[in-house]
Amino acid sequence: MADVLLVYPRSGHDVRGVSVNAPMALLSLAAQLLPDFSVQIIDQRACDDFWGTVDRAVDRKPLLVGVTSMTGTQIYHALEITKFIRERGATPVVWGGMHPTIYPAQTVAKPYIDFVIRGEGEFAIRALVQQLTMPTRSFERVPGLVWKSGGGLRAAPLGGPLDMDRLNRIPWHLVDIEEYVAPAQYSYPGIRRILPFQASRGCPFKCTFCSEPILTRKYRMMSPQRAVDECLEMVRRFGLDHIVFFDEEFFVDRKWAVEVARRIGGRFTWNAQTRATDLLKVDLKEMERCGLSVILPGLESGSDRLLREMKKRETVSDYRKANERLASTRIWAQYNFIVGFPSETARELDETVDLVLELLKDNPRAVVNQLSPLTPLPGTELLAEAVDRYGFTLPRRLEEWILVTRGRQEKPWLNAEMLRRVRFLYYTSLFLCSAERYSQKLRIPKWVFRLYSATIRLRWRRKWYRLDWDVALLRLLFRWFINPHDYVFSQQYGDAHAARESDLLAVESTAA
Repeated sequence: MADVLLVYPRSGHDVRGVSVNAPMALLSLAAQLLPDFSVQIIDQRACDDFWGTVDRAVDRKPLLVGVTSMTGTQIYHALEITKFIRERGATPVVWGGMHPTIYPAQTVAKPYIDFVIRGEGEFAIRALVQQLTMPTRSFERVPGLVWKSGGGLRAAPLGGPLDMDRLNRIPWHLVDIEEYVAPAQYSYPGIRRILPFQASRGCPFKCTFCSEPILTRKYRMMSPQRAVDECLEMVRRFGLDHIVFFDEEFFVDRKWAVEVARRIGGRFTWNAQTRATDLLKVDLKEMERCGLSVILPGLESGSDRLLREMKKRETVSDYRKANERLASTRIWAQYNFIVGFPSETARELDETVDLVLELLKDNPRAVVNQLSPLTPLPGTELLAEAVDRYGFTLPRRLEEWILVTRGRQEKPWLNAEMLRRVRFLYYTSLFLCSAERYSQKLRIPKWVFRLYSATIRLRWRRKWYRLDWDVALLRLLFRWFINPHDYVFSQQYGDAHAARESDLLAVESTAA
């Protein structure tokens, strides 16, 4: 019997062996519960008999079940799991993660959710389990807890930011490592086995589209020696080639980041997320010698006006300079962009497309990840703007947040033509730089994807957005093969959104 059951629901686009990474948040929670409490982790994305496993675990009467959830698709699966658990008994259920942190009252209002933990939950969940073992419970002592009491809700004050060096080491024995090391061969050239690690938390920047500052509030780091020691132990124990640093912004404190890199000293390869302006302030040749092989800057847009509006504090010129410096190394650059911002014009969207093609042309080791349609995330300035200026409907119930996810949520700020362009870029960008990744997974000759990729680049250069015969096919492939679970709730939650989208496109067709 496990004292605590921690469950990771499906999150959308979960391709087992390709995009499913280790459930780091749950592993970090488990680390603080052990050894005083036994813990079982069940990952819906990587479990063959998920419902049977959950049923057996709940039947053993754990003290608490913890469920994590982000905004969007994961809420649907988290709700289904929570209902399933509640039908099998009175085991208390606590939700945590980004969405419950921002909307705790809306979340805990559900009759089958007993508690919400806001913010970082490692020490809070331990305190909650301790209270559940006591005859007289004082939930006020659990930092960040929200719970039902006397027909209403009560909330304990948030705790302070966690000291990274106080966290216990990750209990990797609680998961099947082999489920999570395979994505390397599809995402990173020449790398076979990877696992993630987080050496810092938080981000000091205030981009209008990002919820991260709300969750972690303050940037802090693990000591360089501890971070490297844990990574080296993972490499030795699991035969890894590569460590993926899950830090929001690895080079915020450049002195710390450079020290971590120097202590790694090329003993394994690694990647990190960062900003282009931070890349301009470090010696990339030295970072390459220290093992940095992949970098993931979030560029977001090719329009300087939009970058200013989203408080990015970077310019397109910075992006070109960073790309030029990366091109002089063997470091792979994986760039991320967002399309479909409120107030974004067709010309500015074209500027982003042009920048993408320029970066790829100037740097043979640059790739661009899927261009993401803007998602107005909870707690962000951008969500407030979408509601106040563009009539975005703010969800009033937890279930209504299910469709607030890239590619599915309502976008009242986009007219029919912009909606078509955003959708075209979203789906076709998957294959802009994809020959290696998809040919291995689907066992289709590389030349097929290379030909399709070349066709897409031509269409992007010529701005042939209306030639979108393949977009409908790609949408069907996503529905049938990539992640069918992302669509099981379409009839239940998506009818109104789908009707509006169809009306927009019908108006466009009539106008054309």
